[in-house]
Amino acid sequence: MCLHNIVCSRWCEITFITQPYIFKKTTESGLHPHGYKHCQIYMFKHFVVYLLKCPCGLLYVGETTQKIKDRISKHKSTIRTGQTALPVPAHFQKSGHTVSQLKYQVIDTVPIPRRGGNRLLALHKLEMQWIHRLDTVWPRGLNKDYTPVMFIYQ
Repeated sequence: MCLHNIVCSRWCEITFITQPYIFKKTTESGLHPHGYKHCQIYMFKHFVVYLLKCPCGLLYVGETTQKIKDRISKHKSTIRTGQTALPVPAHFQKSGHTVSQLKYQVIDTVPIPRRGGNRLLALHKLEMQWIHRLDTVWPRGLNKDYTPVMFIYQ
């Protein structure tokens, strides 16, 4: 499988960049991107789709209109405070993982449309595509709310 639109193939820890790691589905061998850009370039990027990885290998695909560094800070905060209503902190608490073990990766971005258009809708669609592509729906991943039907009649 070729993923031409991968932004970065490095897993980022909270305070520093780790060695390169190419993400994979929980049921497949590694996927090899054609080039990547360094995570730090994307720390201040808006409208991104990102991937979280816990130590046991489960993946979570998310999207944000905020800066990715701010969104990751919110994920860390929910893990620290143990908000079990959300899938990522609930899994971390149940599995005994710590916030320092959280790794993330920017996997796609939505540029500003040249001719207008709904950038937020494009971001939601892209997130759904990545959830489907990486098969991160519970129980094989940490995504619990997956509703691709909302995009069928658009």
